[in-house]
Amino acid sequence: MTPLLRKILGMNWLLVLTMLALAIFGVYAIESAARHLPRGGEFYADRQKMWIIGGCVVFFITALIDYRWIRWLGIPMYLAGLALMIVAMLKGSEVHQINVGPISFQPTQLGIAGGIVLMGSLLQDLPKLHAFFQLPFVRLGIIAVLAGVPFLIVVAMGDMGSALVWLPVTAVIMYASGIPYRYLLLIMIIGTGCIALAYFIVLPKASERGAGRIELY
Repeated sequence: MTPLLRKILGMNWLLVLTMLALAIFGVYAIESAARHLPRGGEFYADRQKMWIIGGCVVFFITALIDYRWIRWLGIPMYLAGLALMIVAMLKGSEVHQINVGPISFQPTQLGIAGGIVLMGSLLQDLPKLHAFFQLPFVRLGIIAVLAGVPFLIVVAMGDMGSALVWLPVTAVIMYASGIPYRYLLLIMIIGTGCIALAYFIVLPKASERGAGRIELY
């Protein structure tokens, strides 16, 4: 058995099929939700299909590459994501997208992917350099800085939907990095107490559509 075939067979195909099923469901959901728009739902469904195909190609390429090589992309991806988010905030469209020829995209997704790779690499490598980086509050500080900077930029952009994506991502990273449960419980209690402040004070100032969309849901 060749190494390439071994990698293909070793993939978590249940997870892959679940991902594809959600992607297909997303096409129908977008087509249904966009029927009232001038271009109709079919236009946006076709664009979603193109992105799904492109995303699947990137997924399989990265899945077959050794992660030790991908981890070196953490810093470039993270910095590129921050730079593009700042550009989108200053010069982007109303939905904070960047247009590159016929393609438009939100750079926040690149920042999320780069942040995940960078945080994973640093939390794995820094403790090998010194025991100081094994302390829970140090790991929490690293996560807070690397996740907090793009989170605040996205909030300043007014894209609260993309900003909220950082919350579960950060929670999973804290759990996977071995942060003690007492720290996680304390963060959860503080976060729960800040929900009212975020909804009634921060959200109306950061996003005009945010509160209305939450009430609609």
